[in-house]
Amino acid sequence: MSTEILDTICQLHIDLDSITDPVTRTSIILLLNLIEQLAQENQDFKEQIQTLKDEINRLKGEQGRPSIRPQKKDGDISSEDERNPKNNRPPKKPRTLKKTNIVANREVMRRVDKDKLPEDAIFKEYDTVIIQDIKLTPDNIAFKHEVYYSPSERIV
Repeated sequence: MSTEILDTICQLHIDLDSITDPVTRTSIILLLNLIEQLAQENQDFKEQIQTLKDEINRLKGEQGRPSIRPQKKDGDISSEDERNPKNNRPPKKPRTLKKTNIVANREVMRRVDKDKLPEDAIFKEYDTVIIQDIKLTPDNIAFKHEVYYSPSERIV
């Protein structure tokens, strides 16, 4: 409900004392109270929706509404920290690799069809790739790929 409609309702100047029927008078009072209550709930819902939209945008990595702080009355900044807000930030922590802690729960060997390899291909090593899967129990698989090298085609 817009503020224009509420302003119009407030300007009606309804004289409830002039209404002689007590049921009608009570009904009008209840309806006006209901309109006021619904208008307040509507405003609360609008604010809640905007807050949720801002939160959704923040989770998507977008920017929400900017928080604009009031300006200081005097331009005098008393300390160096207030002049340089970058100095107030805590130092960033270095990133650590998470793969070092992963333990494979089972191994799956994937064989290469040797008929498709060149005649002079030589087995070099196994290439291990760990794939994480989410289950109710851990299921980390270490795949070992056979790696061959062909001197004639210079392909690994």
